[in-house]
Amino acid sequence: MLKVLKLKNIIMKIHLIKKILLVSLSLVILISCDKEKLPVSNSSYQTTNQTSFPPASGTARVFNFLSQSSYQVSGYTTRSRYVLYDNGAFGLQYSDNGGFEYRGRYTEVNSVITFEWEGWSTAGSWGATATLRGDTLTVAYNIIMMMTDFEDAVYLRKP
Repeated sequence: MLKVLKLKNIIMKIHLIKKILLVSLSLVILISCDKEKLPVSNSSYQTTNQTSFPPASGTARVFNFLSQSSYQVSGYTTRSRYVLYDNGAFGLQYSDNGGFEYRGRYTEVNSVITFEWEGWSTAGSWGATATLRGDTLTVAYNIIMMMTDFEDAVYLRKP
């Protein structure tokens, strides 16, 4: 009788593990099927009402998409660019659907750029950093932005 109870307990654990794996796999499939949308849906993207962000104007350095950083990226990322204005403003621009831009301000210290976004997700604060080496800008997003379809990538400065 004791062996039968132990066997039932093991079978129940196996079924629980299968259910957890099935749910996890389903989430991965749902997320990967949604990759070709623009980076953030209107329902999860919010803009701040702060006026402390500088206007996106003046002279700027423009960095066009060059390559993926560590994993394959979607088509919309390959059609994106960063514009870093000399007054500390920046724009992440997408050419899809007539053009779209995420804005904010940046700070640059020792070739490391920290982006502060005007927007945020209902899941939490956006965050991204970049490393500037010569004419290349390597951008890495925090988990909140990655889960909202922003993808790490390398950008090349347009002369």
